[in-house]
Amino acid sequence: MAQLNGYRLGFYKQTGESNGWNGACATIFDDKNGTVSGAVYELDLKHLPSLDDQEGVNKNIYAPLVKEVITSDGKVLECRTYQMSGAPTDELNLSDPNIPFERKPSKTYMDVILRGSEESQLPQEYQNFLRNIVHNGNLASQELLDKLFGNY
Repeated sequence: MAQLNGYRLGFYKQTGESNGWNGACATIFDDKNGTVSGAVYELDLKHLPSLDDQEGVNKNIYAPLVKEVITSDGKVLECRTYQMSGAPTDELNLSDPNIPFERKPSKTYMDVILRGSEESQLPQEYQNFLRNIVHNGNLASQELLDKLFGNY
């Protein structure tokens, strides 16, 4: 578990982008007062092209960034993260049901994020923040649900 300071979590669905989630995907925005919590994984460098491909770097969906994070035991690590290209940067209250539809993740997407936050033992306060994010009520495509959970 680590924290990325100077950023905040947000969501956006790029026009015409069909990713199977049926809603907005996560990104990070510059915010001098913000903090994003997340898991840290060690990855062999030979797998970076595959990860970049999964994140849509070659399609200009996300851009990779290398940022310093602080682990729960105070270590500073350089980590790779991804920031969505072209996402609006205005700050929204993610628990407001009236945020624009293209800024709401699907129910499935939020379920996966919440499951990951619990498994990674993110701070309880951050998990509560995640639980209050408004989703659009959609499930992911059947193809993606099958990949994620087997025959869903």
